[in-house]
Amino acid sequence: MDAQGHKNTHKFDKIEIYAEGERSKAFDAVDKIRELQIGEISLPQLVAVGDQSCGKSSLLESITGISFPVGSDLCTRFATQIVLRRTDATDASAVVQATILPGPGSISKDATRKKLESFRHVFKESEFGPKEFRDIIIKAGKAMGIENEVDEMVSGKRFSDDILKIELSASHHPHLTIVDVPGLFHNPTKHQTEEDKVLIRKLIENYTEDKRTIIMAVMNGQINIANQEVFQMARIADPEGRRTVGVITKCDTVQPGDENVPMNIAANKVEYLRHGWFVVRNRSTQESNQRITADELRKHEDEFFKKDPWCTLDPQRVGVPKLKEFLGRLLHEHIQSELPRLAEEINAIIIDSTEKLGTLGEARTDLSKQRLYLTLLAKDYENKVTEYLNGQIGQILPESHPLKVRTRVQVLHEKYAEAMKAKGHSRPFKTMDGRDEGKYYNLEATEQVGEGLSEPRDIIEWISKAYHGSRGSELRTLINNDVVVCLFRDQAKNWRTVTERHIKSVVDVVKEFNSALLTRIITEETVRRRITMRITKEMAHSIAAAYDLLENLIEDEFGGILQTVDDDYMAALNNSKAARIQFRLMGNLVKEMVSQKIGKVSKSEETPKADVKHSSFDPAAALADWLGKATDAFASNNVAVEDIHDILKAYYPIALRRFIATVNSQVVERKLLGKDGPLRLFRPDYITMLEDWELNTITREDTQIANLRQELQSRLDRATRALEAANSI
Repeated sequence: MDAQGHKNTHKFDKIEIYAEGERSKAFDAVDKIRELQIGEISLPQLVAVGDQSCGKSSLLESITGISFPVGSDLCTRFATQIVLRRTDATDASAVVQATILPGPGSISKDATRKKLESFRHVFKESEFGPKEFRDIIIKAGKAMGIENEVDEMVSGKRFSDDILKIELSASHHPHLTIVDVPGLFHNPTKHQTEEDKVLIRKLIENYTEDKRTIIMAVMNGQINIANQEVFQMARIADPEGRRTVGVITKCDTVQPGDENVPMNIAANKVEYLRHGWFVVRNRSTQESNQRITADELRKHEDEFFKKDPWCTLDPQRVGVPKLKEFLGRLLHEHIQSELPRLAEEINAIIIDSTEKLGTLGEARTDLSKQRLYLTLLAKDYENKVTEYLNGQIGQILPESHPLKVRTRVQVLHEKYAEAMKAKGHSRPFKTMDGRDEGKYYNLEATEQVGEGLSEPRDIIEWISKAYHGSRGSELRTLINNDVVVCLFRDQAKNWRTVTERHIKSVVDVVKEFNSALLTRIITEETVRRRITMRITKEMAHSIAAAYDLLENLIEDEFGGILQTVDDDYMAALNNSKAARIQFRLMGNLVKEMVSQKIGKVSKSEETPKADVKHSSFDPAAALADWLGKATDAFASNNVAVEDIHDILKAYYPIALRRFIATVNSQVVERKLLGKDGPLRLFRPDYITMLEDWELNTITREDTQIANLRQELQSRLDRATRALEAANSI
């Protein structure tokens, strides 16, 4: 009251006007988000559920002012969203608009979605009665592709996740949105089968199990709550009763004396619900036939609940007007509480859509964008090849990973060198005492590149046979150079096999690396496949060039003369000769010492000791004797054979090292890994040389990618607008 004792009703009017405005903004924002059809998030909503005979349609008619059609031959097979909005429109100009919101099953089908979105019927509210509502339900069902028992259609689906939206805007409406789902039934009929019963239950569960749904559970006051399936479903979906508000209908039909049962439920003493219970009086059959007004119906309801024992109930929980007011306030509060999490979910969709669009790259709608797209990919590829060949991977990967190209090639180089040392020669060389040299053998390292080669024969026998079978006009002990060349070629004949296997292994590594790198850089499979197809032929030419170079190297090594300026050659040759002389000299001396020892022993038994004392040493005789033994050490029937062996033994490792190094540097590093190799084909200047038609062939998006881009862009646009709507509340 003011100072004069008058009520400040204008203050309450302003508060109510402000509250209505805030409620309108919240409901409009949620409706806008719902119309944007972002199926990945659930929205705050109020859903009316109940049995078919519970009076739900009559209750909704009283709440919304719409006359619901009633008939045993009409079974609603989709949800109906009723939207009430208070506007400045007068009752005479108030309209009812019917549209369809495509569900998750239709939103991804472009033709179906457009067909449903084109569904629109507008009526004057004064002319929208049960018949018009019935016709709209039938037409909406046909648009959704649902069977219609009234028209006896036999094809189509039984139920739809699309939603029929009925919107009423006028000055006499509050701000409220209610979703009505088909009612549960228990006894199948001609129009409602056992299959329908299961499908309706599933449809209701889809709504009630949504954590953002407020469940308005409607029960018939005449029937025990334990026998009403809708409350069993509500308990499962909302066991603590936090999202459920109960409504007891048909209170006027309860038999006198039985009022305590529904009244105890209404007092929240039987089935506790956080939002409590309401009791309402339904329109009677006579009132429906007489078409009494909403004001008259409200008057009849007020009069009924003023009677005993109903008058003892909380007046704030009695009647449709109180229920309608409560529902509007409850839904508004629910929207406000869910808004922060809702905005987070929408923002997550925006981020996800943006990232996925980023992986697709910019839409390539013209040649300039197509060329830029490929050029950037080629530049990235070129840089990565250089980095990876330098061992700069930037992450820990297994040694065998395809991207570890440098590591894998280095390992192959080492195995190749070991294989060449172990299996490159046809026969092992000999030591001075005639044993096979074993320093080249490392068979474990040659399991891949050196497997399957023939075991060698004795090299001295082989050289002797070749030497004696190829003597020409040269004097005895002189060596025919052609024999040495031929023997070297035969001794090194395994080089080709081992080397070709090595190059094939490197080529395999190069191909695997190229494939892995293209996969990492070009995320769009179609473009990657087209680029791979184009460069495969050029890669084959590049690899063939490497094999051609290898063939030239082999020809140079085996087709010409034996030559080297390596000092190790003469050092090794001289060492072999010195060692051979030393070995034979020592052998002769040992034999002489043994012989002399034996002779001395035998003479000591015959010669008097006095004669030994008178013996003397003759230096000249000793020197002549040593020279004679040294000359014998040089003398051999196999001097030429041994010389050839020592020449080959000195030259072979030098040629081997040179050949291995040349193969690795020229064939592998220059031809396979170098600037003109198969890893350098996809580069920016290659893109520059492409014709326009070639460019378009490579970069054009296939239908799947184009559709995905369109879907992601649409998803992003809708989520962006949804976030704007959420932030407007």
